Amino acid sequence: MKNRLNEVIKFVLTGGVCFLIEYAALIALKEWLHLPVVAATPIAFLISVVFNYLLCVKWVFDGAAEGSRKAQLGFAVTSVMGLRGMLIS
Repeated sequence: MKNRLNEVIKFVLTGGVCFLIEYAALIALKEWLHLPVVAATPIAFLISVVFNYLLCVKWVFDGAAEGSRKAQLGFAVTSVMGLRGMLIS
């Protein structure tokens, strides 16, 4: 039970860190590189997703580094669904 609580706390912290990474990337792309918001937003999202994946595999979930291709594919599919949802709205 304690291990699961640690996992949840790490997952929440990872989400917060990835939000900050996405926000910083969006500002950098928009303000410094002068990309339009419609271009900067999905790029920032993808940067955040990569960091999220790496943090989850290396830090949050024990044993995830040895994860299956099925788990990696699942992460990729749900990330693409999130990106698609962002682009449609």
